[in-house]
Amino acid sequence: MSKSLNKLIIHPDIEPGVIDNAMLTRCILEYGPTGEAGRLFAEEGVHLDEAPTVRLEFQNILRIDHLWMLKSLRKLTLAHNLIEKIENLDQLVGLNELDLSFNKIEKIENLDLLVNLEVLSLFHNLIRKLENMDTLQNLLVFSIGDNLIEDYKEMAYLRRFRKIRSVSFKGNPCCDDPMTYEFLRSALYRVTYLDYKIVTEDEREKGRSLFRGLIRKLDEADEKS
Repeated sequence: MSKSLNKLIIHPDIEPGVIDNAMLTRCILEYGPTGEAGRLFAEEGVHLDEAPTVRLEFQNILRIDHLWMLKSLRKLTLAHNLIEKIENLDQLVGLNELDLSFNKIEKIENLDLLVNLEVLSLFHNLIRKLENMDTLQNLLVFSIGDNLIEDYKEMAYLRRFRKIRSVSFKGNPCCDDPMTYEFLRSALYRVTYLDYKIVTEDEREKGRSLFRGLIRKLDEADEKS
């Protein structure tokens, strides 16, 4: 059911398209202030270079583009679209939160310059591998659930993020393996919340005992790097 959800919620009356000024303005007004504050906000006009938050959801967007003018952007939501590739985000260097969930993305890429990113959601995409995120050293919250990761050891990649505290992973094929969470609780020793549940020290210790040799190799690799 979850894999077909995106097909059900895309607006059938919106033609597939790309981001433009009209779409940005419309969405900023839609999610902006309401009531009297909203009326005044609309009268003053939308200044794209001053917008701190932009939500472009359910717009049948095919390609990330035309965002370079959003110089003050801190939070960008592009969830529930038809995006296949992460691209054209290099100018958004002040971005703190990026939501690309419920799209058709196959590869993590082109995030190198988003060094201020703290929250990244790639939930419900077509990703098989964790890669190309090394510069995101401020990452606190990461969602990679409901993708196509088949080897749970792939998640050891997240050990390089010193600030990471919350990870969502449920829904990947490897989660059918009962050892998956035993490994994640021990290998991701900085993570406090795994799939929104707190990791206890007893759970972490159990994982260490099961994967003692592998954890030792990971620790040695971390020291060398």
